[in-house]
Amino acid sequence: DLLRKLAREYRAECVVDLVWQACLTYDVESPFVREAAEGLSLPYLKIETDYSPSDTARLALRVQALFETAAGRRAERPA
Repeated sequence: DLLRKLAREYRAECVVDLVWQACLTYDVESPFVREAAEGLSLPYLKIETDYSPSDTARLALRVQALFETAAGRRAERPA
C-alpha cells in the first residue's frame, strides 16, 4: 500500500526493484513490488546485484531500456 501511495504521490513513471544477490530479506518482497507496479501500470525492472564492477554495463543497459520504455509511454499520453 505504501508503494502505491508513494508512486501516485511522486508520479512515478517506472519501478526499479534492487535486490542484493543471495539476500532473501529483500527478495521475498519482489513479488509484491512487481504486483504493485503492474497494478499501477508502471514498467518494472528487478535488478539482482552484488555491486561488483562486472555488473555495470549489463545493469546500465537494462536501466536505459526501462527509462526508454517510460519515456515512450510518456510521449504516448494525450496532452
